[in-house]
Amino acid sequence: MQFTTPVALPSAAPVLTPESHVLLLGSCFADAVGQRLSTAMPAGHVCPNPFGVLYNPASIATAVEMAHSDSLPAAACFAGSDGWWHSWFHASAASAESREACQQKAEAALHSAAEALRSADMLIVTFGTTHTYTHQQHGFTVANCHKEVPTTFRQDEMSLSDIVSIWEPLWTMLHKHYPRLHLVFTVSPYRYKAYGLHASQLAKATLLLATERLCALHPQIHYFPAYEILLDELRDYRYYADDLLHPSALAADYIFERFAQWAFSPTLTAFATERERLRRTEAHRPLHPGSTAAAKHQSAVEAQRQAFRAKWGTL
Repeated sequence: MQFTTPVALPSAAPVLTPESHVLLLGSCFADAVGQRLSTAMPAGHVCPNPFGVLYNPASIATAVEMAHSDSLPAAACFAGSDGWWHSWFHASAASAESREACQQKAEAALHSAAEALRSADMLIVTFGTTHTYTHQQHGFTVANCHKEVPTTFRQDEMSLSDIVSIWEPLWTMLHKHYPRLHLVFTVSPYRYKAYGLHASQLAKATLLLATERLCALHPQIHYFPAYEILLDELRDYRYYADDLLHPSALAADYIFERFAQWAFSPTLTAFATERERLRRTEAHRPLHPGSTAAAKHQSAVEAQRQAFRAKWGTL
């Protein structure tokens, strides 16, 4: 018996190997996938959301442009109404008590993104919403409002043509400078209740149409159906977190498994399986740390780690 409707994965898939490098940008779903990808691939080969969570196509495009230029706009950091300093182009991870500390955090995140983009074989972009917030004074779309007063911003909603007009020339630039790069779009399954569930669905429809249009432009642009897997294949509130809006950890695990089926080479699948086995062994904590059994366990862990490194050349 079959109790779900499996979502067919696209036939053409970019292939990841243990030598591949991946940069992820976008919504909290990019975080969830990025964390799992980081455990499946060699250390340092995955850079998940260096700017923090980004929601709309305009902010994500700005992050890509900044990563390419490896430069931060002069007006990036500002003194917030809460007494802390924040960056208009980063989430709260760049926030700090002083301008200098905020600048350092923002630049460190930017340099990490720039380095990841230069070495990336795959850029995974997760669109979350079409809603944007434009700074009234500076004129740029912010990545995060940092709870500043609403009159600081103009709220807009991106159309299909808005998204394509930004990302079409952006991809042309990316393909010119990074010819081996593959771009994989996903749409976040997160439901934006704050805008109303009907409005949330309309926004998702626009994002889906935009990614479809962009995928038609070039064979190195792809779409992975994370949104459809949760809504059509899993289709149950037990696959949502307690807020009934975010996908649960179980749902993220399942969607990542489907992604691995789609994009992992057999070699990377074997690497990930063995790396997970090593990780589980390392995570085991003996009941009596000073005992003979604990010493034997630590010796076994080190032997397994050395064998893994000898086989794969990396951890």
